[in-house]
Formats: sequence, structure tokens, C-alpha cells
Amino acid sequence: RRPARARIWLSTALYDALSPAQRDVVIAHERAHAERRDPLRGALASSLARLHVPSTRRALLAALRLATEQDCDERAAEATGDRLGVAETLLVVERLVQEHTRTGASSLAVHAGILGSTVPQRVRSLLGDAPETPKERSILRLCVAGAVLLGFGAEAIHHGVEHLLEILATGLPRAG
Repeated sequence: RRPARARIWLSTALYDALSPAQRDVVIAHERAHAERRDPLRGALASSLARLHVPSTRRALLAALRLATEQDCDERAAEATGDRLGVAETLLVVERLVQEHTRTGASSLAVHAGILGSTVPQRVRSLLGDAPETPKERSILRLCVAGAVLLGFGAEAIHHGVEHLLEILATGLPRAG
């Protein structure tokens, strides 16, 4: 069986307020969420985060939401070929949500939780350099893994270096 294709729903108010290029950005961004299976990931992360104290849980989930949104922004930028256009669309949607929330219209208010306080960070990210390539990420992961392994072996390495320095300082032990 083929998996069901995810559907992307846009409110009429949002659809009508956006230019065709901005609609393309929103659709590419939401398609990225579907491809990444973010609703499932979010539910799993939320369940696992319950193992932490509330302040840690909130911080972890906020960081995950920001990283998720930034990755989908990057995917939308890649799909549309326009990082600046994605940043502009974020600002337009944020403004629309604020206007609808202020006037009491509910059709866009559900997006407020999605956008909210992360918009400045997301826009800055889009206006900066493009993220590193998968090869650069792999190299970074190898360096981090090496540092972690060195951390686990630090005591043994420290002991070995001390022993070597002691031998060099006192001379080699003489045989019998």
C-alpha cells in the first residue's frame, strides 16, 4: 500500500491575502512539514519531554519547534529559490495573523502559535548565510563524536600521559 499523501490546507483569508509567489512559499514550507512527518515527530517529542521537569521540557520543545520551522523555511527557500522571499512571506503572514487576532477574526488566529516569537530568529536565519551542506554537517558530527569519545577516554589518556612524563623525568627503570 502506498502511504496517503498529506494535504495542505490554507484558509481563504490567508490565500486571498498572499501573492502567488507568497502562496508558493507557504505551500513549500507546509509540504516540508509533511515530508518530515513533523506532526508525528512533535507528538513523540512532546511525549518524551514529559520525562523532564517543566522548565526543561518547555525549553527543549521550544528549541525543537524553532529548529523545525527553520528547516522548513530552508526547504521552502530551496524549493522556490528565494530566501528573501521566504523571509518576506514570514513577515507578511505574521502581520496578517496579528491583524486578524486584533480584530477578533479567527480564521488566521490558529497560526499565531506557529509563528509567534520565532519569526525574528527565523528571518535573521534566512537573511544570513545559507546553512551548511550535508557534507559539512557530516564533518561537524564526526568532530563532535570524536570530542565525546575523547571525553570518555580522558581519564585513561591523562593517566597514560602522566605515566609517560614520570618515566621521562626519572629515566627508564633499570632491569634487574
